[in-house]
Amino acid sequence: MIHLKINYEASLAILERRRGELLSIVAVAAAAAVAAAAVAVAESVAVAAALAVAVEVAVSVAYQ
Repeated sequence: MIHLKINYEASLAILERRRGELLSIVAVAAAAAVAAAAVAVAESVAVAAALAVAVEVAVSVAYQ
């Protein structure tokens, strides 16, 4: 019985460590997704700004 209890406790310790590793992987993946979203938003803002400048230039040229 003692042998089974030691194996059981060792198995629990391994599972707990694996659970911690999995949570770390999930946290890194979530951070990467947030970073990718931030880059996408920044690119969208840059495109919108460039489009606004292009429209402003086009309007300026059209009215001269």
